[in-house]
Amino acid sequence: MEYVLVYCAQKAQEKGYTVLNQKLLNVDIRVPSPGRDRKWTHNYAKSEHASGNLSDRQYGYIIAFIDLELDSSDYSSDK
Repeated sequence: MEYVLVYCAQKAQEKGYTVLNQKLLNVDIRVPSPGRDRKWTHNYAKSEHASGNLSDRQYGYIIAFIDLELDSSDYSSDK
């Protein structure tokens, strides 16, 4: 839920709208890179989360990222 709120607030600001909750504009919602030659999928994210390689927050962000069909330019450089 947080990912979608922050994403929408940041996009609204980019379009010139005023965002009342300024805290949303300072949240880093970049998702970790899935690794070389990999792409995030629900199954891969679930596996990485179950293995302890992703925090609950990272897992949630990745699922939202997938569901919003965003591209890899929003990946952070590390996991």
